[in-house]
Amino acid sequence: MKPQSQPAVEWLGTTPNGWSQPRLKAVFRDNTAAISMEKLAELDVQHYSIPNFDEFGAPAREDGATIASNKTLLRGGEVLFSKLNCHKPRVWLVPHDDQVKVASTEFIPLAEWHSGKTDKRFVAYLLGSAVFAEYMTCFQTSVTNSHRRINPNDLWQARIPLPPLLEQQRVAEYLNASCAAIDAAVAAKRRQMETLEGVRKDIIQKVVLTTQKGPTVIKQKEPTSVQ
Repeated sequence: MKPQSQPAVEWLGTTPNGWSQPRLKAVFRDNTAAISMEKLAELDVQHYSIPNFDEFGAPAREDGATIASNKTLLRGGEVLFSKLNCHKPRVWLVPHDDQVKVASTEFIPLAEWHSGKTDKRFVAYLLGSAVFAEYMTCFQTSVTNSHRRINPNDLWQARIPLPPLLEQQRVAEYLNASCAAIDAAVAAKRRQMETLEGVRKDIIQKVVLTTQKGPTVIKQKEPTSVQ
């Protein structure tokens, strides 16, 4: 008997047999918990914001008194998905630690219904993929020319392909190692470019200083007479 094929995931296509295809809302819930500016003013926080993501790729330690809008209080372990300008994937996996963490309300915080049922690293890579970003742009509505947002319900209704947990873990470990190697290579290249830039500036400075002292005159020796 021919095995029954899996139905296609709308944004990805067919998936291997044995993979589940739940809607995101069946696996995760909205973990939004608001924190007011007044409460923020009393705290030092790790701030998960759109500018910090774009500039540093990491949250920034900030004095809560300098934050001029309400934020979402994070408990740790959430997957953050940006609903703003989804053509540029912005996905964060929030660690469990003792630091007070807040996020921009532009992020939708996803928390597991049942802890340990998925590898959240795998889910973060999945939601941060270019193909999922392209799918989400279909649901964007224009607020201004530069700001387009999705309705969070469109994210919750999306189906996600999930292999067995062990395979999720293997994929996540592989991607973590691969991305770490790429980051190390980029950092080494950046250091090399900084070194070369320093050499370039040093050469320019030496030439400029030499020129300021006047041109170098090379005296020609008078030819010696032949006796």
